[in-house]
Amino acid sequence: MTRYAWLQKHPTPAAHAGEFHWYPSDGDRELYASFAERLPAATGGALWQLARGEAAWALPFVAVAPDGRRYTGLALAVAESLAQLVPGAAAPWTEATTEPVPATPPVLPDLAGVARALLDGGNAAVGDPDHVGLPRAIATVERVMPPRPMRRGTWMAGTTKRPADRVAELAALAVSSPGSRAARGWQLACELARTGRTLDAVLAAAHLSDAASAAVADTGDWLRTLNAWGRGKVASDVDDLADRVALRALANLVADRDPAPAIAEARWHALLPAQRRTELLTAVARRADSLKALIHG
Repeated sequence: MTRYAWLQKHPTPAAHAGEFHWYPSDGDRELYASFAERLPAATGGALWQLARGEAAWALPFVAVAPDGRRYTGLALAVAESLAQLVPGAAAPWTEATTEPVPATPPVLPDLAGVARALLDGGNAAVGDPDHVGLPRAIATVERVMPPRPMRRGTWMAGTTKRPADRVAELAALAVSSPGSRAARGWQLACELARTGRTLDAVLAAAHLSDAASAAVADTGDWLRTLNAWGRGKVASDVDDLADRVALRALANLVADRDPAPAIAEARWHALLPAQRRTELLTAVARRADSLKALIHG
């Protein structure tokens, strides 16, 4: 399932004169070039690149060529997904090179940092970047990510954590506590991000919704807004109102609370006419699959 290639000066069947070359030489030239241009900045971590249907992973190595020249090369591994990828050793190809053996995934020291790197590209500490089971460990985080364009970065040695990050921390909880309210909140946030907002913008809006929910608990501003819309006294777009309902549900989930009250507000507490109530809840279900069980249950 994993394909391998090496950028090196040691001799291979593709070259014998000691020049830098890729072996095999007939691989993906664009991918080869992408990693070769990053080689000067490689600092001992694992270089990675993810695109739809392709995961690429390169380990830099320092070696001494047969003519005595010291150089830095790359051991590249490519597979359809991180879960399938098994990196080779950080060493040049020789006739003695063998297929690597899969290993038990290690524990990641900074789940949230890995999540942020997978979202936007970048670096994160992973303990030992040469660990053969590391791609499978990172694959458990990648599984909860929404569809993303091509990303790249470096998995660094060590355990230093990145600064606190609400979005990445929620993603990490979705990995470490599947089935939890945090995991449901992450799923809902990803659904709401499909409208074109970033996940950071969605979580920021949910935080404002959470703060607002406490501020209007006594005055009922939100319920009065819904009620007025239901009776044609306020001209509001139903999708905008549905977004606010979903954000209030998300705010509850992020705070480890039951999201059902956000739906109950729209269903009963706002005293909407039946037709308007159906219109609003249908719009909520349309933008948030994970809330359908609450709406139709």
